[in-house]
Amino acid sequence: MEKNNNSLSVGAIWRVNREFWTKKLKKRLKKKRRSLKKTWLSDYLRLPIAEKNILYDAFSGLGVLDSPRAIFKELLARGDDFVHIWTVKNHKISEENLNEFRNLPNVIFVKRGSREYLKALSTAKYLVTNNTFPPYFGRRKGQIYLNTWHGIPLKAMGYERQGQRVDATKNVARNFLNATHIVGANDFTIRRLFKKAYMMEGIFRGKILGEPMPRTDLVQNTKHEYIEEKLARMGFSTDKKRIVYAPTWRGALYNQLQFDLEELKNFVRTLKEKIDTDRYQVYLRVHYFLYRAIKMDEELAELCIPFTVDTDELLSVTDVLISDYSSIFFDFLSTKRPILFYVPDLEDYAENRGLSIDPQDLPGPVAKDIDTVAHFISNLEEVGEQYTKKHQEMCTWCISREDGNVTKRVVDTVFYGAQSDWISCATEKKKLLFMADWTKNFAGQSQFTDFLNKIDYSKYDVTLLTGECRGQQKELLENINKNVRILVNTKAPAAPLRRRRKTRRRLKIGDISLGVACENYNMEHEWRKLTGNAEFDLCVQLQPTVSQFNWLLLGYVAKAQKKVFVYSHTFRPAVLNQERYRYHDVEAENLEDVWGLLDARA
Repeated sequence: MEKNNNSLSVGAIWRVNREFWTKKLKKRLKKKRRSLKKTWLSDYLRLPIAEKNILYDAFSGLGVLDSPRAIFKELLARGDDFVHIWTVKNHKISEENLNEFRNLPNVIFVKRGSREYLKALSTAKYLVTNNTFPPYFGRRKGQIYLNTWHGIPLKAMGYERQGQRVDATKNVARNFLNATHIVGANDFTIRRLFKKAYMMEGIFRGKILGEPMPRTDLVQNTKHEYIEEKLARMGFSTDKKRIVYAPTWRGALYNQLQFDLEELKNFVRTLKEKIDTDRYQVYLRVHYFLYRAIKMDEELAELCIPFTVDTDELLSVTDVLISDYSSIFFDFLSTKRPILFYVPDLEDYAENRGLSIDPQDLPGPVAKDIDTVAHFISNLEEVGEQYTKKHQEMCTWCISREDGNVTKRVVDTVFYGAQSDWISCATEKKKLLFMADWTKNFAGQSQFTDFLNKIDYSKYDVTLLTGECRGQQKELLENINKNVRILVNTKAPAAPLRRRRKTRRRLKIGDISLGVACENYNMEHEWRKLTGNAEFDLCVQLQPTVSQFNWLLLGYVAKAQKKVFVYSHTFRPAVLNQERYRYHDVEAENLEDVWGLLDARA
């Protein structure tokens, strides 16, 4: 009997089945972990707040770094009885960074996403981060949340990014709204990043401090012996002048890297061939996403300074900085040392990503090829004289308050209640909130888009709260009126699945009230998680199509002076047929009826 060559062997069939069931099991375990997180989070949100606990997070658990590091070291120096809790994503990778403080009795390290982390996030009195907390985070009443952010906007950010209005903002904007304090860095950052790029103007009710980033103190105050000894332990000791090449990361989103490793290697090789290597030593400082790839490359690994060395402490012993679109050069300004810009893709980057500062205004020469960079390095004195005026001009508007005591002032304000200058985001515009679940097509979607285009945005500040969507729906959402602030509800309420199902059943049959359902779902916390302390003059809720009860409950707790429910002839939630479940001031059959409540046509 002939053997059928097209038939699969038993082993092949087993391998295919094993792969199928392995994926299925991983998916189920992931779902189970998410459910457990909600259960833990729900329990921890009911615990009392620990008044002396501080939770720090730098770059989503990268280590003891950046402005949170500066604040942490300042508080340690004062010797108060705080408990300092640091989030760490990977203890093994960050070990060198953590060892410096591991033996201190009042310092604790918790794995990001763990049960201990969720408890600290839910109960610590003070929360300090230079980035964002996860999508399931929402600040509790009584917690103080300080966001120091991690950069000055040289490139387009937030809602200004074409095609990324949703993905580039959904967790960042929500975190900013939850913050009680934000470090403004300088007037330019406050205006361009917070007020405009992330559209905090008109809705943010916390305090934007008119202070530079606390990490800038590390550039001025770090003792050279301390950082040189640390670098020597890692094999980066040198008696030559240090040139640090610090390119920004490339990618559409924060965790999606696009970088040509061979191009980077070629730049380093060629630069070393063209400069005086008896006088200069070239090092790399890259984004930690790229560092993972570089540390596996023998040629670059010996030049790449690990991210466990704080950037600003490294800058204190850097002689020449080469950057591109990274905001690292702003921190280096106070040293008054040479800054060079290597931007071979300047036109393409400016067109596709956008730049908020004209390259002609930069405090150093701009080069598009390696030969020009090498020429600048060989003529640093001449370059320095040529760019002295531009350097001074940028220092005037950017770092005028960087005096080495920034951290002390921020700590006094946030932790000890001292008075400080702060910038308000309040406006005279009336605030409108539209709740429309964009995850699927809903009746009147195109009419709603047209409605948004007709609003007079000189009179009204407009926010759209929607669900997380994909594909065509996401593309439609990206293209709505650019004056609309988009907030995304990415996670279900922090309540166990069994409790949510039971609550929904009881609500549907009329066994409990909306108020009781909101308590079971902890919807007050959900509202703060999505909108912070924001309050609105008018909330317009369009009929939901997915998780309709979640949306109805969220509308019930919405902080708005007047609430309108717009439904179509094809949909009217059953609960609204029951008089005791009606919480809206007005019910409308279409959006045209809403114009009667507004004086807002453009």
